[in-house]
Amino acid sequence: MNYRYKFSVVSAVYNVENFVSETIDSLIAQDIGFENIQVILVNDGSADKSGEICDEYAAKYPDNIVVIHTENAGLSSARNLGLEKAEGKYINFLDADDMLTPETMSNVWNFFEEHYDEICDELWYIYTDEQNRRERLKISRGYSDEKIDSMMKTQLSEEMFRKKCKVVIDNSRDFEYTCVQIQEAIKKLEII
Repeated sequence: MNYRYKFSVVSAVYNVENFVSETIDSLIAQDIGFENIQVILVNDGSADKSGEICDEYAAKYPDNIVVIHTENAGLSSARNLGLEKAEGKYINFLDADDMLTPETMSNVWNFFEEHYDEICDELWYIYTDEQNRRERLKISRGYSDEKIDSMMKTQLSEEMFRKKCKVVIDNSRDFEYTCVQIQEAIKKLEII
């Protein structure tokens, strides 16, 4: 599969006018080359000048920076919106008040490319519902849509399958998805 960028970096932006420029500048300064990075800034209803700052960067770097303006709906929703626009092989979530050192993306790229089969062969998705009940589902690369659908129906309880659940990917990030949205995210991330 061909990708337009090596990385898509999704950043939920909310009232961080004093920090967001430093965050974006740290991405522009990556030694992997900014042409290899897509930055997706989701302005989640900021009441300060964060959205305007994002728009200024998008005007200056129209090939690399996408800005989405939305009403405040929270971190998970903002990240989900950003995922829909991602065109990179790998996706990174970066808080809008954090910065990366210049070599971060090249180090990650080199490691992931060297160990791609080990890292991307299978992932565990941990579903947590409103009562904090957990169920796990292992997805492997190469599974067809039918196989994933069958796995979700057989490995997750009927109640969990039909409800919105939080999904923990790599035990580090929470997102609210339905199972159908999980299938789309898996395809987008080239896990299958």
